[in-house]
Amino acid sequence: MSAAKTEKRQEQRYSLHSTIDYILIHGAAAEVHKGITTDISDKGLGLYLFDPLPEGQTILIQTALPAGGRTAKVCWIKKESEDFYKSGLTFV
Repeated sequence: MSAAKTEKRQEQRYSLHSTIDYILIHGAAAEVHKGITTDISDKGLGLYLFDPLPEGQTILIQTALPAGGRTAKVCWIKKESEDFYKSGLTFV
């Protein structure tokens, strides 16, 4: 018998599949990368990435979606396949 999975999210997430740009800022340099959203809530979003990011990394989201112009922090990241990662971010 398996234990039930405990939901840790505080807000309901809504399915949202869209390509976005996000910016990594390194000192004076800024790098633009692409990602694909999986879901969104008032507190954060799920994002597929093509480049791994460390937990705690902060990014700036650029999109016309409701999350556009917001800063988010990587809470967790999991490798799905070669050069493809799933992550959970919280807005800061």
